[in-house]
Amino acid sequence: MTRHALRVTRIFDFRFSLFDSQYICNMRPAIILFCISILIASCTSNSGNSEKKHLTASIWPQKYFLEKIAGDEYEINVMIPASNSPAVYEPSPQQINSLNRSVFYFAIGELGFEKAWLEKLQANNPKMLVVNTSEGIKLIHDHVHEGEHQHGTDPHYWMSPGACFQMAINMKTALVKVHPENAELYEKNLSDLEKELSAIDFQIRDMLAEIENRNFLIYHPSLSYYARDYNLKQIPVEMEGKEPSLMSIKETIQMANELGLKDVFIQRQFNAESATTIARELDGKVILFDPLSYNWDEEILSLTKMMLETLTTHHEEETY
Repeated sequence: MTRHALRVTRIFDFRFSLFDSQYICNMRPAIILFCISILIASCTSNSGNSEKKHLTASIWPQKYFLEKIAGDEYEINVMIPASNSPAVYEPSPQQINSLNRSVFYFAIGELGFEKAWLEKLQANNPKMLVVNTSEGIKLIHDHVHEGEHQHGTDPHYWMSPGACFQMAINMKTALVKVHPENAELYEKNLSDLEKELSAIDFQIRDMLAEIENRNFLIYHPSLSYYARDYNLKQIPVEMEGKEPSLMSIKETIQMANELGLKDVFIQRQFNAESATTIARELDGKVILFDPLSYNWDEEILSLTKMMLETLTTHHEEETY
């Protein structure tokens, strides 16, 4: 056997002997550490190559729609946990650092969190493009008397299927600007989403069509756009994020009695103490819903079923 052939044979013998448990036990620690370091470096390199670009949104329903439009091209982050109020949430240092990888920040436009933090978040990553997803949506403006006449904008437009479609259009338009080569894909995804939203809208209208008493009691007025879309009227207990006074609760109970309302809707992020007190006085119940849920489609249909049940049941009781 030639020297070259012998050398090759020895190399292969050495490689196969790595799988021999007895040989491994007798190997010097330095060699073992060398082999492990190569494996770790290889894994790290592969992980880095597959890392996706990031998109960031304020709330979970936005992630639902971004995934519908962008598919799996991006990693989509959400700043506000579903269990927290968008009015007062403060981001963690880890969240702020993670924005360095974000191409876009998709903002609702009127959240207390955004007003307090968005400018700082953008300063942390000047290359990150901020998109206000409320563009083109007919927003609801509240008139508040607090010493003087003020105007406030209701930010909860994502509870309207029609407004959600416009929000998705804004998302698609932004993504096309960065990736024009994917325009056809984004257009197709938007078209599919439009069909889905139209079907949900039709289902909600059909479910609520026969309701006669179209008033409902709600702790925080987060269903203004939903009420506008489906010819309902929400009667809020709390205004401007302030706990209702005893006098205010008394007036709400009186109004609810006059309108034949018993149940109180409240989103999961709020303390239900005042809502429970009112529901008890009305001989009704507290109905929980979650406008910040990631499962937007399931949540809005679940809300409609509860709305139908409470308004139909109490109307039948009054008629009887």
